[in-house]
Parts: sequence; structure tokens; C-alpha cells
Amino acid sequence: FLSTPKDIDRAIKEYQTSLALNPNHEMSLQNLAVAYSEKKDAAAVKETIAKLEKVNPNNKIIQRLKEAN
Repeated sequence: FLSTPKDIDRAIKEYQTSLALNPNHEMSLQNLAVAYSEKKDAAAVKETIAKLEKVNPNNKIIQRLKEAN
């Protein structure tokens, strides 16, 4: 995801792989939501934010993602 040029689809796949091992991994959920946001996939962003809120409702990225989407 941080490479240049960004490979958002690969990043999403990697975050999903991480979450398959640990569905509550906060950073993977956070980064997955950001990747979906960059991909303009509003439904996936919303779903991922909901999962992130269950893990940590105080995550600082949540509000920014909600405002951006």
C-alpha cells in the first residue's frame, strides 16, 4: 500500500490475509479501511469501520474515514 505506485488491490488482499489469522487486528482493519477508501469502495469502508469500531471505538482514523466517505 505504501509502495510507489500504490498497489491497492494487493494491499487489500494482504490485509484480508492478516485478518483471516486475527479478525480483531486493529492495524489491519484500520489499513484495510484506508485502502478501501482510496479505492472508492464506500460499502467496504463502512463495513470495515464497523468492525474496527468493535475492536477499538477510540481509533483516531475512524472519524476521518467517516468524513471522507
